[in-house]
Amino acid sequence: MLPHRTSPAWFAGLTELDPDIEAPFAWIRTRARLTHLARQVAARGSTIHLTGHGGDELFLTTPLYLHTLLRTQGLRAIGCLRAQRALYRWPLGSTLRALLGNASFGAWLAGTAGTLTEPIREAAPRPSFGWGIAHRLPSWVTAEAADAARGLLREAGRADPEPLAPLRGQHAALQDARLCGDTLRRVDRLTSRSGVSWQAPFVDDRVIEAALAVRTADVATPDRYKPALAEAMRGLVPAEILGRSTKSEYSAEIYRSLRRHRAELLELCEDMRLARLGLVDAAALRQALLVLPPSSLTLMPLVTTFACESWVRAIENGDRP
Repeated sequence: MLPHRTSPAWFAGLTELDPDIEAPFAWIRTRARLTHLARQVAARGSTIHLTGHGGDELFLTTPLYLHTLLRTQGLRAIGCLRAQRALYRWPLGSTLRALLGNASFGAWLAGTAGTLTEPIREAAPRPSFGWGIAHRLPSWVTAEAADAARGLLREAGRADPEPLAPLRGQHAALQDARLCGDTLRRVDRLTSRSGVSWQAPFVDDRVIEAALAVRTADVATPDRYKPALAEAMRGLVPAEILGRSTKSEYSAEIYRSLRRHRAELLELCEDMRLARLGLVDAAALRQALLVLPPSSLTLMPLVTTFACESWVRAIENGDRP
């Protein structure tokens, strides 16, 4: 058991350059902690770390499945829809309009360009049953960068791309699993420097195929938490774990870590490479760090912003491993 106080907090070590310059590292907020953990277990003789990452992507159903369920099992969808409306407080009119929408993947992708700079958390709840989570940019992105992103989204949509699956819920699950697998590949590369490889069975191709072969009606049950996974593990996992109804929430961690490492992050805002490139308003980013907003959702883009900044600085360093 590793005491929490002995591990690096989120956002620790971001001023240190990473030799892995393939792309921005999606989990940069925990990079120092991952390295610390790998060194600790390697010192005790461990060489493989087995992780459950990928389970959310495959088994934690999102409201996107309602769009699929309505078209495959209409009566079953009504009960799920009522439960989701109660949970998210969706107005009936906007919910029905969203469910009846049938835009292609390309049209949806191009359409997200129009909402790119809308607030991450809206004052009034409004459901979305598109092909994924609509893209958003944080308030510290420059107008020029937002215009460039809109152009790229519209260009990609006009190319009429093929979705990963014909059903929206499955497309979103596949996309999330691919992103998760890509990140875990980078985590494995990071921890392997300390002698410990990361293995994630949930993002194995055969496991993904099996999970997505389960009928939508059997996994999109709002009254149970990850029902397909719970049934698959019955008899192997203690019943009290299979019966849990939710998962951890980490907003306290992000606020505590941002306050602890605020000075280092503000240092990254000085002579910011993303600002030089015209992508980020460094003053607006600095203000967000000094006056933390009340919603942790609006803080999550800090992770991707500093991942990109650290990546650009590492490229400038000139190392090409």
